[in-house]
Amino acid sequence: MIWIDLTNNTGLDNLNSSSKGDSNQIILIFKHSTRCGTSMIAKKEFEKHWKSELPVHLVNVVENREVSNIIEHLYQVKHESPQLLLIRNGKCIYNESHYGIDAKETMDFMSSHYIQYPITETRKD
Repeated sequence: MIWIDLTNNTGLDNLNSSSKGDSNQIILIFKHSTRCGTSMIAKKEFEKHWKSELPVHLVNVVENREVSNIIEHLYQVKHESPQLLLIRNGKCIYNESHYGIDAKETMDFMSSHYIQYPITETRKD
């Protein structure tokens, strides 16, 4: 699994710009709180079941609250933590939070919306 820390506004601006105008560009953002047991469980379960090489951009909402706030404003999605957002063409097209975060359901959603993503070789869990 590929995690990319999203720690500043510049990184978020670059991501958002790269997704606009390119319907094939997919951005997955996972908002996580290191102070929340539910968030830690959701992140661990997501890591365990995520079978794609599509990078996931990780926002630590405690350390990077400003980035989290900008995501809420930019994509018009109420802040939750933990929260998973799928961005396509500059818009949030999928959003789950807390125990609704499920790697398989996310991959199924992507497949059903003709979103291609690289699949990791079968792992032995």
